[in-house]
Amino acid sequence: MSKTISQVPLRRLRTLLIAVVSVFAVMLAVPVAGAADKDKSVQVRPSAAAAASAGVGTLAAAPAGCTAGNLCFWVNDNWNDGPGQLYGNNADWGVYSHSTCSTGTWEDCASSLYNNGNSCVASVYFLENYQTPKLSISRQSGYNSLSAVPLGYGVDGNWNDNIRSNKWC
Repeated sequence: MSKTISQVPLRRLRTLLIAVVSVFAVMLAVPVAGAADKDKSVQVRPSAAAAASAGVGTLAAAPAGCTAGNLCFWVNDNWNDGPGQLYGNNADWGVYSHSTCSTGTWEDCASSLYNNGNSCVASVYFLENYQTPKLSISRQSGYNSLSAVPLGYGVDGNWNDNIRSNKWC
């Protein structure tokens, strides 16, 4: 599901432009706040205070409806309206429908996440096809409010309603 420029909201265009500029800055070896691991992806690691306010951390059990082996996500904060559940790598969340999302699909619709995977880290991505920025979620942990988690990589905004693909390990 590709979009033309005229179909992309202005907020998304602004954010995409910032992301492109950030990528060029990294390619030119200009320091960019938040640039992290070897594949030039961002590992967002909130401070203890930010983690507490964002609801990140290990829970005694996965939120209701999130079955073992899946990355689970909800339309609203605090594990409400969902979960959508995916296993394996998924290059485009726009192919998975959900009626209460403004797009009609899970693309740019998740407000809370939980990794109930069997063995490894789940990463979500700002754009289709695993393009940065990326947010990694440790096994048996998640975020109850993605609006409290900054995108990083020099891009303004937060992760709320800004996920288009996911990958494991």
